[in-house]
Amino acid sequence: MTLIKNFDTIIRNAQTPATAEARKTVLTLVEEAITSVDPRGLIKNRINLKGQTLDVGGLRFDLTRFRRILVAGAGKASGAMAEALEEQLGDRIETGIVNVPKGTTRNFNTTRIKLREAGHPIPDEGGLAGAQEITKLLQGLDEKTLVIFLLSGGGSALLPLPQEGICLAEKKATTDILLRCGATIEEVNAVRKHISAVKGGRLAAAAYPATFLTLILSDIVGDPIASIASGPTVPDPTTYKGAVEILQRYGVWDEIPPSVKACLEEGVKGERPESPKPGDSRFQRVHNIVLGNNRVALNAAEGKATSMGLRPLVLGSFIEGEARHVGIVLAGLAREMQFEGTQLSKYTVIIIGGETTVTVTGKGRGGRNQELVLNACLRLRGMDGVALASVGTDGVDGLSDYAGAIVDGYTAKRAGDKNLNPLTYLANNDSANFFSALDDEILTGPTGTNVNDIMILVNIGSKKRNCEMSIQIQALDYSKTTEEIVDFIRANVENARAKGVVVGLSGGVDSSLTVTLCVRALGKERVLGVLLPTSFTPEDDVRDAGELAKQLGIRAEYVNIEGITQSFFKDLKVDLQNSAHRMPAANIRARTRMIILYYYSNLNNYLVAGTGDKSEALIGFFTKYGDGGVDILPIIHLYKTQVRALAEYLGVPHRIAYKPSSPQLYPGHKATDEIPIDYERLDPVLVGLFDRNLLPEEVSRLTGVPMSVVEEVLRRFNNSKHKRAFPPSIEHR
Repeated sequence: MTLIKNFDTIIRNAQTPATAEARKTVLTLVEEAITSVDPRGLIKNRINLKGQTLDVGGLRFDLTRFRRILVAGAGKASGAMAEALEEQLGDRIETGIVNVPKGTTRNFNTTRIKLREAGHPIPDEGGLAGAQEITKLLQGLDEKTLVIFLLSGGGSALLPLPQEGICLAEKKATTDILLRCGATIEEVNAVRKHISAVKGGRLAAAAYPATFLTLILSDIVGDPIASIASGPTVPDPTTYKGAVEILQRYGVWDEIPPSVKACLEEGVKGERPESPKPGDSRFQRVHNIVLGNNRVALNAAEGKATSMGLRPLVLGSFIEGEARHVGIVLAGLAREMQFEGTQLSKYTVIIIGGETTVTVTGKGRGGRNQELVLNACLRLRGMDGVALASVGTDGVDGLSDYAGAIVDGYTAKRAGDKNLNPLTYLANNDSANFFSALDDEILTGPTGTNVNDIMILVNIGSKKRNCEMSIQIQALDYSKTTEEIVDFIRANVENARAKGVVVGLSGGVDSSLTVTLCVRALGKERVLGVLLPTSFTPEDDVRDAGELAKQLGIRAEYVNIEGITQSFFKDLKVDLQNSAHRMPAANIRARTRMIILYYYSNLNNYLVAGTGDKSEALIGFFTKYGDGGVDILPIIHLYKTQVRALAEYLGVPHRIAYKPSSPQLYPGHKATDEIPIDYERLDPVLVGLFDRNLLPEEVSRLTGVPMSVVEEVLRRFNNSKHKRAFPPSIEHR
């Protein structure tokens, strides 16, 4: 039985054999990593009872010195830790209380240690009652008592006991604000320590003079034990003043409840006791031992990859930062692995650990791991034999039911086929619903452990591209290309004695790059952008076009063409429900747009700058005398993938530069309606056929694109020749 419950489904979602192998490898390594930090195995390996001596990783306790052994704890992994510890010590344990996440007690078998269910990530009344029981259990202890405290990630929320004057709802509200503002886990815990009666070393200090042994599974980058679960058994180096500064730095000081504000302000003034600090004598008998951490999981994945004949590289366990930014970096590493001669080309697996954050601005559902790979999928497009997963080792990512998600070079295309725009889901922080729609969420359920997140990137299959083994798109000299196009625009406007240019703005990459280059050539005062939506144009496209016009500082006109085209349809008796009428009606829309652009062109003595690129031109993906009827074509020599790269170089927002092509000539219209592959795979085919003049069979072999698709490209090229030529005529001599 596998740890990942939907293992087989995820493999079946692969679009090619190489990608299926990459997905299977990623999931296998994820399972190995999580299994390696199972608390039962860690306690069995690190804790040994020999006679009356308890050996904990070399630290020995003579149990004859203690009349009582009590167990307490809290955390996502603490239930499994309690079960394993009870197996080791049996009836030597007098009693115990451990707070665990809701719905998990059925997973563990304990008799002497009571497991109490509590809320996570938001504290609840169950956690409060358990925390009160634990503090009562640890009161009035003497030197003959050994307390074993089982601590793991999630302990902060699972052990909620607010300071006097703060109710649980107010503590919950503060936690929620911190989680949503993008604060790091260390910053969140620094605040929680100072509104808690047990965090920041207060719990262990209250148990003095008992001997206190804390067994820890670390869920924080670098294992700072003072921050793990807000350090209830560790002296606290943070202060009330620091907690206030964190809230102010994230701009949420005025949002927190008044009682929390009052507590922190009283602490700053010395009216409330500070948390115990390093050097406090009450901690001489406190021992904090880290049993497992993220590095253990990474090393296990590395060992498994090696045994599978792969070449792994562990880049480290300290990855932090905004999740979507880390996703971009990992996608960049994947591309670097593809090319021979680079430092990363000798590796087939990259393994990374840590914990990213998400600044929540939307209202969707998801978590940091899913958001990370969602953004990465946009930059993995077209890569075969590549897969990337990011998972929380606890099996829960954010406020979703999933551990994380997996993406590959075909994820963006599969999403487009289902009318799912990754950028829209990113903007709404809705990664869980995105991956649920694709069946690419990773489902484990609570794993009983928690040592941060793991990210595994596999690049196998169609590995190592070079000029002899594949068809490459020529890399642009961005500066030189920009200069050439700017000179072209400027010269043609001057030769036509025009005053400027008008550009139709769709919110897509072609028009966005074209208008950006026109502004560079002529200045913002001589460029007019015209937005020409229909009733079914996506709001995101209209917004992106308008925001880009504003960013460039150009004048923009907005003309909804719905009424105009409906007049045509009515008089021509167009039946929009008839499939035979669909493309003629679509071309009416394209030609209506061009009529309007030429109205503004004539009105201002401007040229109409077309926005077509080479990829579209070669397959005839434009309307004759519609978007093909223009005065100049500044980017017609660039393939779509080159257009995207140049657009991003010139500052076009990433969400526009890599937006799936969607002409929207009819509701739901996508570029893949015209040809069944995306541009990342189409462009190499076009280069092979028309730049290198290769035979179709050779192009299919080198690109991995099916022969039927290559033949379809050729058919479309031949059938659209009339679009790219002047109308034939009889020459009069």
